[in-house]
Amino acid sequence: MATKKIQVTQSSTFTRGYKRFNQRQKLGIHAAADVIADIPLAGEANQGTLLGVDVY
Repeated sequence: MATKKIQVTQSSTFTRGYKRFNQRQKLGIHAAADVIADIPLAGEANQGTLLGVDVY
C-alpha cells in the first residue's frame, strides 16, 4: 500500500495574519500542521452547517 503525500499550502490571508503571531504560537501552528499532514482525519467533526469539516 503506497502512502499519499499531502501538500500543505497557505492562503494569502493566512500568510498576512501569520506574521502577527509570536514565535511560540508559530511553533504551535507548525506542530498542528505536522499532525494534520500525518493524520488527515485528526480532530473533531463539525455539526450542522459545517458538517463534513473537521477542526483540529
